[in-house]
Amino acid sequence: MEFTKITYSEKSFRQLSPAERRLLFQAANVLNELRYFDHQLFLMFDLMRRKSLLSNLEKELVLSQKLLLFCLLAGKLKEAWRVAQKGYFATSLSKKYHSLLSRQGSDSLKRLKDYFSRPNLVETLRNNYGFHHDLDKIGEITELTPQQWEHVAYMPDLVNDAFFGFGLNCVINAVYKSTGQRDASRAFRKLTEEVYGGVLKEVIFFFHDLLRAILGKLPCTEERINLPDCPKVREISPLLFLSADGLGPAPQTARPSPPVLRPHGVTS
Repeated sequence: MEFTKITYSEKSFRQLSPAERRLLFQAANVLNELRYFDHQLFLMFDLMRRKSLLSNLEKELVLSQKLLLFCLLAGKLKEAWRVAQKGYFATSLSKKYHSLLSRQGSDSLKRLKDYFSRPNLVETLRNNYGFHHDLDKIGEITELTPQQWEHVAYMPDLVNDAFFGFGLNCVINAVYKSTGQRDASRAFRKLTEEVYGGVLKEVIFFFHDLLRAILGKLPCTEERINLPDCPKVREISPLLFLSADGLGPAPQTARPSPPVLRPHGVTS
């Protein structure tokens, strides 16, 4: 896989004002963080499309990890918008760079302004599930669970491989309820389309375009570099469980006993 390595000297960066440099570094860090969530969610979506690949346990775990990624991504998207508010609008850099944005970048910015000017799903996820555990909203769901529900936990020999299905059932139904949709499939589609396919896309387009506008006139050097052995998408599978092989013998304990309190990577 080939990249273009673009190098700027500190001297060239000093041509920018302090406000421009701060915004430049913040925007770059925002994009570095968002690429992680974009890649991880893409892998989860791809894994779910391989229907024959997953057992029911694995499907629940993938759903749990996707839910976590959505909620944490919502927090990052909210913070990205704060960077735009404080670093772009409040510093008046918007007056300098708005005309330099592409049509795509300016349209993305407009849609973001409209989105965050009203109550929205990103802020709901961020405020209630991404970085906080809202007991009231989760409590509502715990009082509505049907009598026939079963609450399951999967306990392997490594404690941090354990998966508590009943935790997923509670939180994911609370999140689904917050979308305003009537059933799980529509709720998940709204999460995907609004957060992943909507706001994430707009933030990436805007900040990439803003970096292009700021860096466009600075002197730099370019070279092509190659990253060997870069895996293809179909060769990558998200980490779901770890085997205890190599960490010593598994404990021979009766079923009611708790798993060994040993984190991943500890060999003795």
